[in-house]
Amino acid sequence: MTPIIETRGLRKEYSVRNESGWGTTSFAAISDIDMVVAPGETLCIVGESGCGKSTLARVLAGLAPADGGELLFDGKPTRAMSASERRDMRRRNQFIFQDPYASLNPRWTLGQIIAEPLENFTDLSARQRRDETAEMLERVGLRAADAAKRPREISGGQRQRVGIARAIICKPDLVIADEAVSALDVSVKAQILNLMLELQKDLNLSYVFITHDVGAVRSVADRVMVMYLGRVMEAGPATALLDRPNHPYTKRLVDSLLIPDPTQRMTLSVNADEVPSALNPPTGCVFRTRCEHADAACAALPAMQGRANGRTLACHHPLDPQQS
Repeated sequence: MTPIIETRGLRKEYSVRNESGWGTTSFAAISDIDMVVAPGETLCIVGESGCGKSTLARVLAGLAPADGGELLFDGKPTRAMSASERRDMRRRNQFIFQDPYASLNPRWTLGQIIAEPLENFTDLSARQRRDETAEMLERVGLRAADAAKRPREISGGQRQRVGIARAIICKPDLVIADEAVSALDVSVKAQILNLMLELQKDLNLSYVFITHDVGAVRSVADRVMVMYLGRVMEAGPATALLDRPNHPYTKRLVDSLLIPDPTQRMTLSVNADEVPSALNPPTGCVFRTRCEHADAACAALPAMQGRANGRTLACHHPLDPQQS
C-alpha cells in the first residue's frame, strides 16, 4: 500500500540574528526525519516545546519548504510535481491550526470561512457551496443556522469545530492537526478528539496529530513518533511504545503524565536540568546532556535502528536491549 505521505532525511533550517546583532546563524529545526503515514492511519508526533513538531507539520503541509531530504505525497516526490499536481495535493492535504481564535478571520462569517476551500478547489455554484457548508456545520456538531455567525459569537470549542469543518470540506486524504486541542479544556478536548475519530472512520482520513499531551495520544494514535531537538528518538505502535518505552527520553515523557488517582505516587525519571538551546544542540546524541544512561559512546550520533514489532530507535543504550 502506497503511503499517503512519506519523508526521507527531511531537513528544515532557519536563520537567526547573532547575539551581537551582526550577521545571522543557521540552525536545523528538524534533521534527518524519516516517517511514513499509511492511508487511514493516525501518526502522533510528540515531544517537548521546541522539539520541531510544528516545523515538521508546516513542511508536511507545504506551508514551509524543506531545505534537504525528500517529501513524497501519495508516492510522488513533491519537488517533481507539476503545478496542477501540487494544487491537487493542497486540496488533499489539509491543516488544523492550534489556535482556534487566531486561525479564523474575524471579519468573515462561519459560512464564508468553511466555504473558502470550496471556492479555491471546486467548481461548485454559490448555492451548492452554501448547501455543502450547511451540511458540514451539522456534521461537526454545529447548526446550519450558525453559518451567519462570526467567530467572536461562538466558544473556543465551537471555533475548533469550524476549523475542522474547513479542513475536511474538500474531502482530503490527509489532515495535519498541530496541537489542535491544546487550547481547550478537558471536557471540550474529549469531544473534539471523539469528533476527529468519528470523521476519520466515516471519511477514511489519515491524521498527523502533533501534540505534547501524551495522555491524548492513547485515545487517537495508531503509531507514535517521539522528537527531541529536531530529531526522532523513537517510533512505533502507540500501545507498545507508551507501555514499554525503549528510549530514555520516551520514558521521561511517559513518566511525566499525571496519574488521576491520589492514592498512587508518581515516580519520575527526571533530573534537575534544562533543555539545551536548539541553536547550539549537543553533539552526538542530542539527549545525552539530560540522560542518566549517557557515557562516552553517546558523543557519537546514534543511528536509527529497526527493532521488533515495527519499532525504530536511535539510542546507544536502549532500556530494553533484548528487543531486536
